[in-house]
Amino acid sequence: MIYNHQLPPFSLQTSVNLEGSLIGAKGVTHFCSVLRKNSLPSLKKLNLNRNFAQEIGMKCLYQALCSPECCPLLEQVSLASNRAEQSVLDYLCGQVLRARPSLTFLDISDNNICLAEGKAIVTMKSNKPQLNTLQTLDLSFNPVEDEGMHMLFKCGWGMKREEKASLSPTPNICLQHLLLVNCNIGNKTFAYIGDLLKTKHFQHLETLSLGINNGVGRAGILPILEAMCPPEARLERFSPSTTHSIIQIEVAQQDSTQLPVPVTTTVLAVPTLRHLWLPLNNFADEGLLAIMGAALQGGFRCLESLDVSDVGASPNTISTFISTFTQHVRCDSLQKLVVFGRHPFAQRAIRSCHFPANFLRRVKVS
Repeated sequence: MIYNHQLPPFSLQTSVNLEGSLIGAKGVTHFCSVLRKNSLPSLKKLNLNRNFAQEIGMKCLYQALCSPECCPLLEQVSLASNRAEQSVLDYLCGQVLRARPSLTFLDISDNNICLAEGKAIVTMKSNKPQLNTLQTLDLSFNPVEDEGMHMLFKCGWGMKREEKASLSPTPNICLQHLLLVNCNIGNKTFAYIGDLLKTKHFQHLETLSLGINNGVGRAGILPILEAMCPPEARLERFSPSTTHSIIQIEVAQQDSTQLPVPVTTTVLAVPTLRHLWLPLNNFADEGLLAIMGAALQGGFRCLESLDVSDVGASPNTISTFISTFTQHVRCDSLQKLVVFGRHPFAQRAIRSCHFPANFLRRVKVS
């Protein structure tokens, strides 16, 4: 049998995926020479993940993309696991993003980008990375740390820590998906992100991923929860000693009015947030109860997925969270809830928790 199937011409390719090809700096250099010849004018997606391009490869890619004739339609660039370190920011987040407003997706995860060092911060200040046009930024698995993250927000988006909620938001920030998994950040960065959410700098944010970091206790998660909740919400009431009575009051109020959880007409600071992922932080019992309080008071009514696994809470608190969340929280948009992690008691906790059938029909629990 003869197949007369022809591949589209190389010049018409809209996507190039070289992930895991291990072509190294030399291979990336040769590929960039092809790009400079404008051999891929229709290219929209470029995936060079796991090729160990290092600084040499990043410099060649920078030289290619600085030309406006090279791949004018390019929208997505993935450069994870290339051992590029600071060079990926120096070369790609400055002139390239300024010259290419259509480039909206950038994955630079796992490149050992460490912004806590003095030299790296000085370089970033001078290069002035431009991140306003990005819709997706993945910085996961880079040891950015709190100081480096603060500087990146300040230089990349022009934000200052001193800004107050009364100031008007920055209208040209397009960020929709921010992934900061395992960036060695803690309560300082969580509080900073919470402040930026409250001041409506990230008005279009849909995904916030902060897993495998150093958020500790209620103080770690409270600023973000406060930004998600209506202004009249009082999350400080939810603590290990008072939660049971507070839940009874909340439920009694709902039953007496036969209405769902009160939905305020106030426009929330983050009305677009759909995915909140917080696994492997040390929020402990008080942090998980604060999350539950935010859910009870209408903060999660637009969420589609929530991951609070491995946050250092006890089995009893996890059971309280599950029973309250599944029975008394109105989250009609929720599709996925992750509460069980890798703790030894996880299977026992699963057996002891009751999930209503109508909840399991619409929500995937893991």
